[in-house]
Amino acid sequence: PLGLTGSTYLIYGRHYHGQLDGREVDVYISRGPTVELRLRTTVQTRLQVVPKGSLPATVAGIFDKEPLRTIEPVLNAFSIYPIDPAWTLSLLSDPRAVDSIQALMTTGASWAVFRRVEVQPGEVLLYLYRSRKVFVTSIELDAVQTWLNALQTLAQAAERQLEPGITAQPFNATSRTSRQKTNKILNYAMVFIIGIMPLCFIAVGVIAYFIALSN
Repeated sequence: PLGLTGSTYLIYGRHYHGQLDGREVDVYISRGPTVELRLRTTVQTRLQVVPKGSLPATVAGIFDKEPLRTIEPVLNAFSIYPIDPAWTLSLLSDPRAVDSIQALMTTGASWAVFRRVEVQPGEVLLYLYRSRKVFVTSIELDAVQTWLNALQTLAQAAERQLEPGITAQPFNATSRTSRQKTNKILNYAMVFIIGIMPLCFIAVGVIAYFIALSN
């Protein structure tokens, strides 16, 4: 869908990869459900946006992490935690960045219990996790298109800013290469469990049978 190529991810999930106007896109869907949309960018800093009063915001308060204060009314419903407050305030002075964050935090996925938007080194992303419903059978394609467009707008706005004064290194565990290795290991494990392990049990049973006959 949406011009992306799909493959199996973590046994029961799906990974979709492609490009959006020259930017690499990765969409991961796994059990929970968990949905991650990741779009490449050149920005090398971090910020996180979560709903105000949510569990992540509460945990941040316990550790004395204060959210960034902004003057944008549409952002009042969210808590924003940057490593570079000055750069982030500059970003949020761009109405396109503000509109994209609002779209990412409010459009579709009413089933999601946890929702956050992040700028990470080399990526902007939307993360949705855990369902309010017992079953979620599909993800709305119109919403996915809106999210991808908003991520692209956010990436463009971030890249128009001056270089951040505080930078960070990417998390290797979330990279596509790392995920592909994990996915391959799980696939091999499933082949062993489903295909080879039963044969081992059969072989053990046959050996035990003949040992019993020989006694």
